[in-house]
Amino acid sequence: MPFFLIIAWLKKIVGIPSTPKALGIPLTALKKHTYITGRSGSGKSELMKVLFYTLQKQSHKNHQYSLLLLDPHGDLAEEMFSFQLNGQKEGGRERVLYIDPYMESGYTPVINPLELPNNIKNPEERDAMIDLLSQELAGIFQEMIVGSTLSLQMEALLVPCIAVLLRK
Repeated sequence: MPFFLIIAWLKKIVGIPSTPKALGIPLTALKKHTYITGRSGSGKSELMKVLFYTLQKQSHKNHQYSLLLLDPHGDLAEEMFSFQLNGQKEGGRERVLYIDPYMESGYTPVINPLELPNNIKNPEERDAMIDLLSQELAGIFQEMIVGSTLSLQMEALLVPCIAVLLRK
């Protein structure tokens, strides 16, 4: 199992004078949501910078990582956006989408999982996209129901319902 290694000064992280120590976090642990807590000045932002930078550096065509940072103040997001890796293009596309809610007056950025891209004109491609998104969204619902799973009948009903919403 590959490990994501963090070299941390324990003095900075937990207040104990020490030499640097490698802390291993399995990559599989980062495949779901990661929640980082701590008091002010405990190193949360520095940890996130290391995580983002390392995961971006390890991304390649066969194994890409999607990272989302919600930063209410914007200072950490601006620092991460300035990483040299983020200025590079990958396959002709920008590596980073930076959304500043105050960028344009009177406009609020919204993520709508039921809105399909307008550039898909081919009906077969659009149907394939709808099928894929329907199954992905049903999978998200299944993960959200803690301690329970969707039965085959529930999933058989939910996927076509989501597909109808995506076609609207």
